[in-house]
Amino acid sequence: MDRWALLGVRMKKLITTVGLAAVMALPVMATAAHAGPSTDALAQCLVRSTTVEDHDVLERWIFAMVTRHPSVASMTSISDAQRKDINQKAGALFTRLLTDNCATEVKKAYKDEGEPAIEAAFANLGATAMQDIMSDPSVQAAGGDIQPYVDNAKLSVLLSQ
Repeated sequence: MDRWALLGVRMKKLITTVGLAAVMALPVMATAAHAGPSTDALAQCLVRSTTVEDHDVLERWIFAMVTRHPSVASMTSISDAQRKDINQKAGALFTRLLTDNCATEVKKAYKDEGEPAIEAAFANLGATAMQDIMSDPSVQAAGGDIQPYVDNAKLSVLLSQ
């Protein structure tokens, strides 16, 4: 493989990695802003208490919620019935996690650190769901679809200085 082809492969991997990291960092940054010991304990409980099926529910709910944003709303179609089903399942999941699986941690986090603790713990759970989505091989491959539109020569000049 010649130097330019090798650079193209490395650039594709770099761009994909940067894009994936940016998407996954947002919820983690929100969590870090409010994390205290009780928040951490609640976040750990939420992650520990979710199954693969729960992650599917959470991922579908996140996706359905994101599709409401005006910049992407026209790109997908979720029926009212589908949206209701997604919201009911997510509501049941949140209720179970808050009142059954992690009730002790919820009470302590709320008492010690207030409502932001619960928000931060769920942001952490959302980050975990995003990691599941972004680590899927087909999603990672799609992240590389931007490569033909990146000016590798210009980037190479910058990186060789």
